[in-house]
Order: sequence, then C-alpha cells, then structure tokens
Amino acid sequence: MQGHIIKVISTLAVLGLLIGCAGTRSTASDPADAWMYPLTNEQAERVLTEAMAAEFSGSALSRVDIPNRGYKVTIRFALDSHDIVAVMVPAKGKTTDGEQVDGFVFEVNDSGTMAISGRRRANRLFEGIQNRASQVAPPVRLVGY
Repeated sequence: MQGHIIKVISTLAVLGLLIGCAGTRSTASDPADAWMYPLTNEQAERVLTEAMAAEFSGSALSRVDIPNRGYKVTIRFALDSHDIVAVMVPAKGKTTDGEQVDGFVFEVNDSGTMAISGRRRANRLFEGIQNRASQVAPPVRLVGY
C-alpha cells in the first residue's frame, strides 16, 4: 500500500513538472472595467523597474522589447522554474472630463512549474506595479490601444 502511494505521488510530481501553469494579469483584462495609466515612457519604465526590483531583489532581470517593452525574470527552486514577464503596452484613455490621453496598460504574464509560489509572486508584482503607477498618475478608462 505504501509503495502504491509513493508511486502516485511521484507520478503527480512528474506531471506537475511537465504540465506547469500559466497566467496573465492586465489592467485591461475586463472590457467593462479596463484601465490605463496616463504616464510617459520614462514614468512607465520606472514603475516597471522599481516593481521588479522590489519583488525580485538579487535576481537577474532580462529586458524584453517585442512585442512590448518590459522585463523578464526566471525564479528557480530545485527542479522547478517559473518565468515572470512584466510589460508596458501603449494605450489611449479618457479622463472623467472627456480628454483623451496617452499612457500605458500594464501586463504580467507567468508560466512554469511553480504553480503556487510562481503565481503568488506574479500577483504581488502586478499589485506592486498598480500601486506604483497609481502614485504617479491615477488610472483612467481605457479607450483603445
């Protein structure tokens, strides 16, 4: 019986490594409640770098430029690894006064085999990005990319 339990646990562990998980968070994910931040390129870049540095201090960040600018980090534990990518997507918004403004939507994508801790770190990064961006400029309604 104990041998059978160990086989089942081992099989599940291998499947977890092979299958992995992935997710996306975006300030524009809900069409009825989509937001963008009226930030300059420099401000949006600073928001990303500060949020990434705060969540992944000591980890090597890689620059990504295609299709959108941002940063990628790979976290590892034993045989597991997880890639987390945060990007700034150019967007147009509308203020409550009806003025159209340029700015950015932020997205955080994650994929890998660290289903719990990788996803949690990606969620914290997304929250950190939103908090930092809101301190620079409050979000406004998204009207397009």
